[in-house]
Amino acid sequence: MDLTHVLVLLAGVVLAVWNTWQHLGRSRAARAWSDDIQGELKVRSVLVIRPMLAVVLIAAALVGPTAGADGTKLWISFPLVIALLVAFGYMVLPLPIPRWAKPRWFRSQQRHVSGRAARRG
Repeated sequence: MDLTHVLVLLAGVVLAVWNTWQHLGRSRAARAWSDDIQGELKVRSVLVIRPMLAVVLIAAALVGPTAGADGTKLWISFPLVIALLVAFGYMVLPLPIPRWAKPRWFRSQQRHVSGRAARRG
């Protein structure tokens, strides 16, 4: 494993940790993305795109050290390709975010906001 693989692995782990912190939403700062002015784009980014990019980075870092092992490279490359396709699909297409990808606190916040909007309108 050379320095490039270590840096890509580190970037993937940092992105995964940061995204997990935002997803758990245990502080006001961690939940700031949920009421961002960018709306749906920011929600997609935090709930689907960034986790998939973290998987891509981690898998890409692990592909390098398996240079001679075709079977291992295949098993690592498969999640990499799937994660790339999912991330690309959510970036380009207006796919709905699955309910299981939304944290419980975010779903209850959405119900509260939509209920308040229904009472107004």
